Amino acid sequence: MKQAYYHASIENFLGDNDDEIIGKLNKAGTSFASQWTITTTSWDSSIQILKNAFLELLELNPSARSWHILFEYEIPRLSSRIDAVIIAKDIIFVIEFKYDRKKYELADIRQAEDYANDLHDFHSESKGRIIAPVLLAPLASSFISEINISHDSLILPCFKANSKNISVIINRIFFNYHDETKPDIDSYRWEQSE
Repeated sequence: MKQAYYHASIENFLGDNDDEIIGKLNKAGTSFASQWTITTTSWDSSIQILKNAFLELLELNPSARSWHILFEYEIPRLSSRIDAVIIAKDIIFVIEFKYDRKKYELADIRQAEDYANDLHDFHSESKGRIIAPVLLAPLASSFISEINISHDSLILPCFKANSKNISVIINRIFFNYHDETKPDIDSYRWEQSE
C-alpha cells in the first residue's frame, strides 16, 4: 500500500507533466468538490515552485537528481498528511506548504515541527535520522535561518523558506548535516514504514 499520493525521484519529478502529477494527487485524495479548487491550486503552485527549486538545486548539487519526493505522505495512524517529504540521501525534509501566506505564521511553523516530531516518534524508518522541517510560504519575505551544526537533536528547528530561497535553504541544510558514513534512506522502504 502506498502511503503517499505521489512518489518519484527528483529526476522523474522534473520530467513528469504537471497535469499528470496533479491528476495523480486528485485521484488519490480529493473526494469533495469544495476542496478541489483550493487543494488543486495549492498542489499546482507547490509543484511549480518545487520544480524550479530543484532545477536550481541541481546546478548546486547534481547528486540531488537521485533524491526522492513524496507528496501528501500519510503519517500512519495519526490521520495527518505531510504536504511534501524529500528524502535526500540520509536526511528527511518535511515541507509544509502554505501557498497563500505572505508571512511565516507561528501555527504553520508548529505544524511543520509537529510533523517532524511525529516522524521521529512514530515512524520506524525515520528513527536515528536527521529530520529538517521547512515552512514554505512562497509570498513571504526572504528569511535565512541560522544553521546550527552543533544542534544536538535529530529534529532541526523549522526553517522558513519562500519561492526564491527554498533551493538555497535545502542545499545549505543538506551540506551541513549530510553524513557520508550513514547509509542512504531507501525511499520506498521509508514510505512503507511502520
